[in-house]
Amino acid sequence: MAQLICGGCRTLLMYTRGAASIRCSCCHTINVAPGQAEKSTSFSSSMMRIFQRGLLRQIDKEAPRLTESGFHFLLMDTNAQLWYIIREYISNSEAYLMR
Repeated sequence: MAQLICGGCRTLLMYTRGAASIRCSCCHTINVAPGQAEKSTSFSSSMMRIFQRGLLRQIDKEAPRLTESGFHFLLMDTNAQLWYIIREYISNSEAYLMR
């Protein structure tokens, strides 16, 4: 068994070693197990900025954590998710060009 602090409510969670993710029974946040974050797919820096605009939260060198808005994003249908990403990418590009 191993232990982890929930990124949502800071509750101490116990899990079986080798698990990819752990769901908190208090706040239902899905936490990535230590060591699993390095195995995940990497995003380009521009895509990461899009997701960090409210969908993900990253503190220091911890793995990114899903926010409430990010959870709602996951519940959207695929077309709505795609349009969200395209809109954010365009606004991000426009902001970059205005500098």
